[in-house]
Parts: sequence; C-alpha cells; structure tokens
Amino acid sequence: FIGGQTGMFIYNIANPANPIFTGGFSHACFNDPVIADDKYAYVTLRSMGQAAVCINGLAAQRNELDIVDIANLSSPTLVKIYDMAEPKGLSKDGNYLFICDGKGGLKVYDAKDVLNLKLIKVINNINPFDVIVENGLAIVVANEGIIQYDYSNINNIKFLSKTEINSK
Repeated sequence: FIGGQTGMFIYNIANPANPIFTGGFSHACFNDPVIADDKYAYVTLRSMGQAAVCINGLAAQRNELDIVDIANLSSPTLVKIYDMAEPKGLSKDGNYLFICDGKGGLKVYDAKDVLNLKLIKVINNINPFDVIVENGLAIVVANEGIIQYDYSNINNIKFLSKTEINSK
C-alpha cells in the first residue's frame, strides 16, 4: 500500500524484484499517508493549503481520514470519511488506531467498528506528525521532539520520555 498525492496504490510484492500494480483508490490532491490491516486501509488526507494547486487544477482543502474496504484489492471501496484537523501519520495496533492530527494532537481511537470510531484519548499538548505503535509502546515524532508513551492500559496512557530535536 503506497500513499501518494493523487491516491492510494496497491502493489503485489510476491516477487519483490517485480512489483505488480493490483489496484488503487483515487482522491483529489492531498498529502496521503496510508496503513492497512486485513480488511481496511486507513488513509489520512491533509490539505496542502489554499495556495496549493493539484495537477488537475483543483486545490486540496479537506482534512480527513478515509477508511477504504480492501476485501477486493483490485477495486478498493471507500466506506467512511471522518473529519480531522490536520491529519498526518498514523499507526494501528489491534483495534487501536493512532492518528497524528497536527495541531489537533495525537488522537487514539477504538477502531473495532470502522463505521463508528470511538475516540478514546487526545494528547493535545503536542503537534505530532508521525507515530509507530506496537505492544503497548507508542513512539511519536512531533515538533516538540521524539516522545514515548505507554498505552498498555489504553484508558491510562502514560508519558514515558521525550528527546528534544535540535534543528541546528
């Protein structure tokens, strides 16, 4: 699964030396991270600002999470759109979906039912742009640095550490 500015593209990599295009899901011009599980692809679409114009002349102005049914990889189907503030990177561990929503903070959802995501927690004292989650540990890359959280108890997510990044 590859996210691009004009869509999500699916390639079969059974032969890594010769990836084969399998299917895709087109959208307007956006910045487009994507992750997938066995049933769905989760695509964050972030507006590129009012000045940004796509190749087709359309300006991208929406900020959203698209959930795409991937049961048929050659013909993925949009099943739900959720409004977001400024979505960027995302990650998933089991039924827990983590979305870096920029100024909207790090959002944690129960994604057991993709048609009815349930917001569990918002960590809003950071401006995150990427997240990796696995086995109760979330590593978040944010304007404030690299931050670790323990989410082994999803109802009591705990800050573990922060490493500031010096841009000089």
